[in-house]
Amino acid sequence: MFTICLIMIRQRNWYLLVEGRVGGILGMAYVQCWLRLVSIVCLAILAVGSANAGLLLDIARGDESFANASLSETNVRAISWNQTVESRNVSISAYLRDNLGGDLLGNAYITTSIGIGTTTDSVVASSTFSAPFLNPVSTPVTIFTGLDLSPGTYYLVLQGPAGPFANNFSWYASQVTDVFAATGFSLGSNFFSLNTSADTTFAPASEFTAITIDLNYLIRIESVEIPEPGTAILLCVGLFGLGWLQRRSRLQSRENLG
Repeated sequence: MFTICLIMIRQRNWYLLVEGRVGGILGMAYVQCWLRLVSIVCLAILAVGSANAGLLLDIARGDESFANASLSETNVRAISWNQTVESRNVSISAYLRDNLGGDLLGNAYITTSIGIGTTTDSVVASSTFSAPFLNPVSTPVTIFTGLDLSPGTYYLVLQGPAGPFANNFSWYASQVTDVFAATGFSLGSNFFSLNTSADTTFAPASEFTAITIDLNYLIRIESVEIPEPGTAILLCVGLFGLGWLQRRSRLQSRENLG
């Protein structure tokens, strides 16, 4: 669609139509002024709309040392973040590994609250996830995609699979010295719930304890802007206006030289 629109706005007949019809009625100077304003506004809206696309929050290893925070049915862990802006088409990844091998699945939740008394009303998204066997710390595992998140505080809650061991899965954690946060985003706190404190039927309702040491579970939050019909229209209007103004400028230069 973009290619078709760009071809159309390059056709000389379109410019002549605007000049002949609109310019003849309103006056060319008036048309140029308003077209310049409309073009700038359309392109500015596009720029603002895509400002939150890309990397939003990334917690990378601060050094070579890291911890393997165990995940199982009774080992539930969570990390929070805050955002003051809306984000669209968000994907959320965590740095995980499967310590045992096999077709194991854990439970993942995005919620607006955690702790005793938390209900399913707080769940923004839920899913199951798997982790590659002995996955290296440098490789994130994508858990959620296509989320639209309004401003607020969110929690990523992970619960490992059921099994005889407490460390079926591990969530990499590190003393982080390098946290990337886009404008409007900030890292919150880390939590854990172990053994009898864990709610095995609904993990976000577990009795969580905040981690007080300098240790963060490793996550990555990204957003990918999806072009919509409105975006294409704004782009076409903006480019058409700028193209027409450029053509008028060249014509005026020739007239002045002549």
